[in-house]
Amino acid sequence: MNASVSYNGVALSQSRLDQIQNASTLDEAQRMGLFDRLKDFFRGGVKQEAIRQAFEALRAPSVDESEAPARHEGLLLHFGNLRNALRSDQAQRCDVQVTVDREAGTWSYQMHIDNQTLIKGSNLPIGSGYTLAAFQDHVMLTNLGDYLTQQYDADPADEIKSLQEQLREMNLLHHNNDILFSPSVTLEKMRVITQRLEALGAPSNAFPSFSLSSNLDSAELLVGSHSVMSCPISTRAELTEALLTKAMVGAHTVNVFLTNRDDDAEIRNTVQDMVDGETEQAALRQKLDDPFFSGAHFVSTEIVPNDSSKFTATFRDPKSGREETLVLSNRGATNGELRGDRLREKLAAGNYGSLSECIAQDLGTPRDPQVIYFTNVVRNELKTDLGRLTEEGIGEQFEFDTDEAVESYMQTVQQSVAPLTVGKTTLGELWGWRAETPPTPESPLNISQLLELRV
Repeated sequence: MNASVSYNGVALSQSRLDQIQNASTLDEAQRMGLFDRLKDFFRGGVKQEAIRQAFEALRAPSVDESEAPARHEGLLLHFGNLRNALRSDQAQRCDVQVTVDREAGTWSYQMHIDNQTLIKGSNLPIGSGYTLAAFQDHVMLTNLGDYLTQQYDADPADEIKSLQEQLREMNLLHHNNDILFSPSVTLEKMRVITQRLEALGAPSNAFPSFSLSSNLDSAELLVGSHSVMSCPISTRAELTEALLTKAMVGAHTVNVFLTNRDDDAEIRNTVQDMVDGETEQAALRQKLDDPFFSGAHFVSTEIVPNDSSKFTATFRDPKSGREETLVLSNRGATNGELRGDRLREKLAAGNYGSLSECIAQDLGTPRDPQVIYFTNVVRNELKTDLGRLTEEGIGEQFEFDTDEAVESYMQTVQQSVAPLTVGKTTLGELWGWRAETPPTPESPLNISQLLELRV
């Protein structure tokens, strides 16, 4: 089966496309109906220049025939430039479709504008897979970009171009060692994309989701309802990396949330945990920055008689004689909320200059309720995934033959996850999981180091 590349039914020459819809000059290109339909949607609104750029972009680059795969990647690069030249809300009109025939060892692609096939390549040999991977990455990233544009009015063109360069370097690194299409490389790409989501235009509350299937044989990265990437999981090493990727995605998500969180607003919001009742909460907010309510002036706390859901906290300034008593919540805390015993202990500790400062001491620490809440979601998912290894048929596929072997594996995974940093703490400190090798600020652990931790 011979490889071929055609443009609107015209065969590509060895070094370049001779024609673009039978246009050989710029004047002809400007009269072409296809680009005429697009010209009003180019960035900047300069129609003449937009047409010129589109015409030039879709000329195949001149390359030696011995570098034939570079022709296709060059076309992809130029098609991507054309797509990026469009306004973000029009970019989806340019799309690439890729099909792979693993049995035949070939792949094909089509480039469309407004569902019209502009360029196609058929029955191309997979070879090292480097060029195929570039096309697949393009489809994956542009689909993600279109989703972010539609859902969040993002304009990710520049960041997608940068990400394509990063993934291209990754493909180049792996294409000669037969792991380019392995789950390990796919998981690495998932981590890279997670790190760049905010730059792509995803708001801080558009949390990525990394999940393993119920029988642990596949992993998937989603943003909102959009599936970004997925990969099969078949070996213990792949399962380990998938579990660590889940933890890293979760930790990164919480860190993004903390970076974007308004701490002043969070301090004021914490009042709803400290006091019951909107009127009482409003009154306490007026006192947050008053230095009178400091550790130096704290006297004592006492459970309210006949109402154990409340306690009083008394403050007194011996110099002025001023004394005030606050009525605060004594309800139990499910996710470390600042009330009850924990609030009583903090008030009595005495190392704060105001109630605002008292609250702020917990932000980003293992006592931050939102850090606890978000990371507990990740912990519970990890524990569920690990627990599935004890189910019939699942542990065996990863070569676990005894419950003791599964238990040992669970412990080593926990030790590997524990050093991951979240805010001012680690997952291990939050969850009580002991780290095999604690990280230092000068040498934070990456995925390679985590994978070496006895797993």
